Amino acid sequence: MGYLPIFMDFQAAVFVVGGIIGLMLFSFPLHNVSSLFRYFGYTVRPPKPGADNSKIIGELEIAIVMFTKMKSYAQATGWVGFLIGLIIMLESMTDPAALNTVGAAIGLLTVLYGTLIAYYICLPISTKLQCRLDELKKAS
Repeated sequence: MGYLPIFMDFQAAVFVVGGIIGLMLFSFPLHNVSSLFRYFGYTVRPPKPGADNSKIIGELEIAIVMFTKMKSYAQATGWVGFLIGLIIMLESMTDPAALNTVGAAIGLLTVLYGTLIAYYICLPISTKLQCRLDELKKAS
């Protein structure tokens, strides 16, 4: 397994993913949030010719905004998690020998998870959706 287990932390993952979901639900109507997987589908297969282009253009525009915001939320929850982990770690600074490594792990891994979600998932998806939107507008 090597180093893989040191990159896994349930608390950090729940904090980042839960934070993103919460922020998305707070920011967008429920019907849009529940359609994220359908919007993601446009990255895998382009809209069919002859489909209701105005509806699809609207959906693509909403999806691009949503995935762009999700990228920002992933980064933000990662950094908030870092600060929380740092606070947990520094709470034990009166005795440096008893340094709280759990806080350090949570702090660093939330930044890692937030950055990975932002730049390895959300950014490519929003970029691909923008390409689909541009293609659809050219075809119209």
